[in-house]
Amino acid sequence: MSKPSDWVQTLSTASEDKLGRTIVSGVLFLPFLVNWIAQLLGFEIFYVADPKIQVVWGSLAQLFGGFPLYRQVWHDRGEGGRSLALWAALLATLLFLVSLYTALLRPEFGVYFSLSALVIFAYFASRWGLARRRG
Repeated sequence: MSKPSDWVQTLSTASEDKLGRTIVSGVLFLPFLVNWIAQLLGFEIFYVADPKIQVVWGSLAQLFGGFPLYRQVWHDRGEGGRSLALWAALLATLLFLVSLYTALLRPEFGVYFSLSALVIFAYFASRWGLARRRG
C-alpha cells in the first residue's frame, strides 16, 4: 500500500501536468484572443484575419492543444461514462471541422477556429482549477 506522501506527490504532479496543458492551450488560443480584442477596437490584425492562416493556427491548436484531451477521452472510453472531456472533445472537433469547411470551401462565411481553441483552453483551465482547489 502506498504511503500518504506518495499520494500527495501524485496529486501535485497531476496539478503541475494540468497547468502545463493549460499553458500550452492558452498560448495557442492567445492569437485568437488578441484578434477578438483588436476587432472590438476596430482594428484588423493581418496575421490572424486571413482564413488560410487561421487554418494553420487552428490546426496547431487542435493538434497540440487538443491532443491531451483526445488522449484522455480515449483512455476514458472503457468506463462507459460520458465525461466532460468527451463533450469538450466533440464540441472542439465539430467547431474545427465546420471552420475547416468554411475556410477552404466557403471563405465568405466566418470561421470558428477561435471557438475550438477556446473550448480546449476552457476545459484545461477548469481541470487545472479543480486540481488546484483539491490541493
